[in-house]
Amino acid sequence: MKEKLKFKVGASFFALAFLALITKNAFFFGTYILAVVIHEFCHAAAARRLGYKAVEIYLSAFGAVLYGEFEGAALSDEIKIALAGPAVNLCAAALLPAVWWMFPPLYAFTQSFFVANLCVALVNLLPCYPLDGGRVLYAILGKKKGAAAEKILVRVGVVFSFLFFGLFVIISVFYGVNLTFGLFGLFLFCGACDMTKQNAYKKAAALNLNSKKLSSGMEIKTFALSADSSVAALMRLGGGHYLANVEIIENGRVIAALCYDETEKILLRYPLSARLGDIFAARNDLTDEPPC
Repeated sequence: MKEKLKFKVGASFFALAFLALITKNAFFFGTYILAVVIHEFCHAAAARRLGYKAVEIYLSAFGAVLYGEFEGAALSDEIKIALAGPAVNLCAAALLPAVWWMFPPLYAFTQSFFVANLCVALVNLLPCYPLDGGRVLYAILGKKKGAAAEKILVRVGVVFSFLFFGLFVIISVFYGVNLTFGLFGLFLFCGACDMTKQNAYKKAAALNLNSKKLSSGMEIKTFALSADSSVAALMRLGGGHYLANVEIIENGRVIAALCYDETEKILLRYPLSARLGDIFAARNDLTDEPPC
């Protein structure tokens, strides 16, 4: 039986709700929160369908975050999970005009819900980490560019953050101060600067996930990688619902056979750009353990 998805509300959420109430924006705030909750719920549904554990949706003044045991997800699964949220918001926005056509009086009550869904979807599809679009871009670039994907995404995030800072300045000068664009620019800038820490967190989270799931049994899969591959390629082999043994091949022969525990030591000890062949040229820093 699947564990029920929990909802947790932070203090900042109540502060924002009170602000919306006194500024007479409570109705739009309510429809926005509904769109955000639907968005996160579909992330959770997609994660669970792919075999990962979604635990909690946390609401705050900055939006909503889904927590669960899927940080070690394969990149293809990350794309599916990331796109599930914006997809449902776009579907809701697309269906509402049909509802208005059949029941015109409902327009006055659902227009704000249409706007909220459209905004939530489009903002999350921006190619900036940690937004859904940024996660998709990172997964795609990770397959083609390896460790360079992180640097590319950091630059994209910084560029977009300065664009929003620029909009904040222009709007404030000509139309009055509006903190929305400034705060969002700051959010994107912090997300870009935090990518390296996030990757380290994902490695550690993957190990923690494995230790928990071992109690109920996990599948072990064996993969082969070229010695020219990077640690980033090794990380992409990991899955939230299986353990990975890896054989490193150079010039047609196996130069190292890694059990899943030794693979995890490499993920924690070396940067994503490190070449596997170079690591095993100085293999004495790893513990001597029997081959898989």
